[in-house]
Amino acid sequence: RHGGAQLHAELRTADPQAAENIHPNNPQRLIRALEVVRLTQRPLSELWREQNTPSAVERLSAKIIVFALLPDNRQALHSLIEQRFAAMLDAGFEAELKKLAARPGVHADLPAMRAVGYRQGMQYLRGELDAEGFRQQALTATRRLAKRQLTWLRQWQDIHRLTWGQADRIAEQMACQISV
Repeated sequence: RHGGAQLHAELRTADPQAAENIHPNNPQRLIRALEVVRLTQRPLSELWREQNTPSAVERLSAKIIVFALLPDNRQALHSLIEQRFAAMLDAGFEAELKKLAARPGVHADLPAMRAVGYRQGMQYLRGELDAEGFRQQALTATRRLAKRQLTWLRQWQDIHRLTWGQADRIAEQMACQISV
């Protein structure tokens, strides 16, 4: 009701360290931090400190290699996104949206209802979009999400990036080695 600034001020009082790490324009994290404080009677930052345990690499004396599988071709990615969305519609996505919309307490402002596809689907059910508008806007939102994810992956320092074609060749090589 009062916005992110009010939530941030409340968190600053309850848990200054958490407030320092959470931006005032991030209502989801602010609400979650305040929820933790209210439910546990402990600051979220205290829980963060308790969970500051050795990493898996340290605990297991393991070498972890992180891989990202990236598309070779943006058009191929867009085609797969379209195929996946069509499959979701064929599998009953619209019926799922209708069931959700009929549930008490479910509304467009819930974080889950703001997810890609659900937001556009709810607009469609409210008559704000026609079926083609729903499809096009959901596909556009999904392509934008994929682009943000790829940008995020490219910023990782210690990651091995494989394209789909490289991954296919590696899998084929491994299969040949295993079958020998």
